[in-house]
Amino acid sequence: IFELQDAVEDIIMWKNTPNTLLAMVIYVYICLYPQLLILLPFVGLFSVLFSYYQKRFPDEQYMNINGRNGGKKRFKRSNRVDDPYLPPENSVDYLKNMQNIQNLMGMISDGYDSFIPLLKHVDWSNEYETLKITQIIIVTLSILSLTVWLVPWRYILVVAGLNVFIANTQFVKALIKEISPVLIQRGRTLTQSLVSSEKEKDKEGMNNNGDTEVPGRVNVDPNTAGS
Repeated sequence: IFELQDAVEDIIMWKNTPNTLLAMVIYVYICLYPQLLILLPFVGLFSVLFSYYQKRFPDEQYMNINGRNGGKKRFKRSNRVDDPYLPPENSVDYLKNMQNIQNLMGMISDGYDSFIPLLKHVDWSNEYETLKITQIIIVTLSILSLTVWLVPWRYILVVAGLNVFIANTQFVKALIKEISPVLIQRGRTLTQSLVSSEKEKDKEGMNNNGDTEVPGRVNVDPNTAGS
């Protein structure tokens, strides 16, 4: 699991440029031709077989079909009882695996703690809020059920997926690092201006309500009340 996670991170973070470019090409082809998803399990299984073949026979660069031993490569049955995938205890790989397990447990715990508070919006503890969410979901589902067939999802997925790779390039990271403080400052300024304008509108509304004459009521000037 952690090897797969590291491989995905290496591809997305451009740690191996040829692999990243290859992954981008494969992703685009899969989005444009989703029928290729049927071939993925077999390609993945073949990759696993080839990878373990290289580990099992490191001296062989390729399968020796017309070599020695009568033109065929003879495979020996392994009688090893110990699990070859478990690293020795207290080794570097063992300690690394333990650290990865602890990090994964921490991520799951943090995700759980972040997800549980969101349930209060849908568990009908606040009936008004949950009812509004239900109405929004029904309306959105009705609209999407009629328009989902008109949206070019293939191209949207291509653009969205490639943006993940592009966002992790050194140029885009540096650009985001330079622009983000400016955008945050402008966002704060815009938010403060909106809040202040809303407050001014509320004050004006309160003043207008206070100056409005109530029907049937006579306004008396306190300076002329004695006369």
